[in-house]
Amino acid sequence: MADQYSLKSFLRAAPNALLDQYFKATGIDLDVSGLKETQIEPIAATLDKLPKEQLDRVETDFKNVHLLANEAGGKALHQELANLGRPDAMIATDKKTSLITLALETLLCFPKAFADALIFRPYFDQDRYWRKVTGLTFRMPDDSLVRCDYLAACLKTFFRHNDGRGRNCKVDYYRREERHFFFAFPEDYPQTMAVWEKGNLRPSFFNPAFEVVFVVTEGSTYSLDTCYRGSKPDSQALSDVFAEAMFDAPIARELYDRPSYDLFQLKRRSFRFAYSAESGIERMAIRKLRFSVGGGDPLKVTLDADAHGDRGSNAIHEAIERVFRTADAKDDGRVPIAVARPTWTEIVAEFRAANRKRCRRRSFTISTPDSCSLKHDGEDLILREVLQASSIEIPPDRAAQR
Repeated sequence: MADQYSLKSFLRAAPNALLDQYFKATGIDLDVSGLKETQIEPIAATLDKLPKEQLDRVETDFKNVHLLANEAGGKALHQELANLGRPDAMIATDKKTSLITLALETLLCFPKAFADALIFRPYFDQDRYWRKVTGLTFRMPDDSLVRCDYLAACLKTFFRHNDGRGRNCKVDYYRREERHFFFAFPEDYPQTMAVWEKGNLRPSFFNPAFEVVFVVTEGSTYSLDTCYRGSKPDSQALSDVFAEAMFDAPIARELYDRPSYDLFQLKRRSFRFAYSAESGIERMAIRKLRFSVGGGDPLKVTLDADAHGDRGSNAIHEAIERVFRTADAKDDGRVPIAVARPTWTEIVAEFRAANRKRCRRRSFTISTPDSCSLKHDGEDLILREVLQASSIEIPPDRAAQR
């Protein structure tokens, strides 16, 4: 669907059979079963005549369906439908099903899963703001749900003292297998916008919420991923607040000094990603690689390679050998590759897709020492396992030795 919502665009994209179910479920006297799929003008005209309160409800539902009819929303819907734990809950999930159909069917059949998917959608849409700390020896408390209120109070105090915002805060908790999700919604700075009321244009004041997400992953040791649209020091400070509120213990300072990702080996031509045929991955390649050379004010060099071309995974290393001097090359004034430190990369993975000629592509980024745009579900979990098997994600015991 288009990025921007409009009623008529939505009606064109939504199947008439589902629209008919929706109107019957909401008590709207509008039979669309006899209309052609593209015959949306009578529907729009009827909706336009509804009382404002009823039209607002319809528009809110349709906007929420539109919000989930994209890649991030689709992932959130699939997660929440699977979380129901019932085979019959996996509605409309075959490859031919459009995302708007999936979202609208979920709204009609599983409203709780739909509401939870709206909460998770921003999580699947975030990338560059994630930061990880590993090697935690905490254990999730039995009263995790109860502690959400205490965590909300801690976050309110943090943001009030640091930013002058955060007068209110709400924290929602969800568990998905070994992962514990905490979605925090502190109150942002007041905003003003122009609104129409009874035919008059007037300013309206409101207090939006912003979002902070914490994900605790269980294992031999725990890891904590924090997503906050702010600086690294503030993100670490929020991780500290979370640990104190949830575990009654601080995060050891040395854990922040441990890198979570090691990109040094990516610059070597011999490097290969480690994955099995059972993973569903057809191939993986480095699309971009950024180097830092020197200290103080370092030189930064970013290489961009055609990872989808005939050279595939060799393309980035051919670019490296054109720009940097390798050990077996003559001294021609180029910077030696040995002193170039990889600090950021974009990687592309191709998954085999059933009943499709083309593979599904997933691109993600890693930034040292602790940022990765991969999520914690589905194919992203498979890719995280590849990073661990390829020694790109550093195990806590290895990180402690660095």
